[in-house]
Amino acid sequence: MPVILRTDDRLAVTSAALGTALATCYALAGPPGQPYDEPAHWSTVLFYALRHRMPELGEPGSTYESQMGPAYYSPAGLLVEVLGVPGDRLGLYGLRLVGVLLVPLLAWLTHRLALAVHPDRGVAGFAVAAVSLSPLLLAIGGSIQNDYLAIVLATVALLQGARVLRRPESPAWRHLVVGVLIGLAVLAKVVAVSLLAALLLTYAVQRGVSLRRRAGWAAAAVAGTALSCGWWFVRNLAVYGDLTGAARMAESGYHFPPMRFSSLGEVQSWVSSLISYVFVPVEYYRNVFSTPAPLRLVAGVVTLAALGVLAAYVVRTVGAGRLGPALLDRPDRVLLVSAVVMAIAFYLAYSVLVWFIAARLAFLTASAAAILFGVASRDRAGDVVRVGVLGLYVAASVWLVLRASSVPAQPYWIFPG
Repeated sequence: MPVILRTDDRLAVTSAALGTALATCYALAGPPGQPYDEPAHWSTVLFYALRHRMPELGEPGSTYESQMGPAYYSPAGLLVEVLGVPGDRLGLYGLRLVGVLLVPLLAWLTHRLALAVHPDRGVAGFAVAAVSLSPLLLAIGGSIQNDYLAIVLATVALLQGARVLRRPESPAWRHLVVGVLIGLAVLAKVVAVSLLAALLLTYAVQRGVSLRRRAGWAAAAVAGTALSCGWWFVRNLAVYGDLTGAARMAESGYHFPPMRFSSLGEVQSWVSSLISYVFVPVEYYRNVFSTPAPLRLVAGVVTLAALGVLAAYVVRTVGAGRLGPALLDRPDRVLLVSAVVMAIAFYLAYSVLVWFIAARLAFLTASAAAILFGVASRDRAGDVVRVGVLGLYVAASVWLVLRASSVPAQPYWIFPG
């Protein structure tokens, strides 16, 4: 008997398939080393493959990415060894293509997470399409980096957390498991520590559960995180004298000045950078080419329309007194909102107070953000904006793939020429 998919499910499946195909094009078209930080990621993978241990910042063969945990580099190094001689083109392109497999996995996880927090399959279909067709996520997925794995692991943690939070009677060990999953995401990308902050915030505002019980859950989640990634922070303290190796980064000559908003021009530049990352991420390819004026114009219009849809949803929800039933009475939904807010807050705080880091690090909770926008855009105006977002995504990806494939040789390429 043939399987008949609903329209929303067809959108999810089609988007996941198209996104996987586009990510494959990114992996094959982009010159090795052109994506930001790819040479450093590749060198770190080779360190794991050749020396079978974690590198230390400052030692020969290490790069600034040696500061990160081993969750991505360990399996990546093993894969490169299996594929052949570490450091050759087969290993690099093979690793890129294996990374593309995370694209349909994230699509499936996003679908499960969406249905776990909201019954509307239209929301799930849009959320899958948004993460599957996002040019930034596809460009990341088609390169060598630890970001995409961190996003996948973060989505797993949010899915498990949403399911557990829906059960007020859930035992503490289930919350410990959520903490373990967050710790694994931290071992892929340290910014995932924002997920723990989001979970603790969710416990703090959760209704209908005693303070003592919530405190027990929080303690279990913190313990779980410590069990899975605490050893890495202890190792950093022993080796570098701080939790993340930041001091050794400075000693090794890596300096990334904090972000400043001292003038209107700097604010405008930052906002333009954010819009670029969301719709046409030329920055991920080191700005060696510029976004065409029509794409910039459409991206600006779609951004304003999306912000308008979100604002209208908030006004309607608060004005009708539905904020409690729609959000506050649902801790699983609070978790998604908290995760997005904390990811952005941690990105901004670190960029302003410590080092200026790329805005793509705020995309850790991309799945949650896509789901929340899907919920907020369930009206006629929202439907138009959804179509505009997805259409722009596809157009931008096609343009980016074509431009990336025609970049002239650069000195930082992994394989010159």
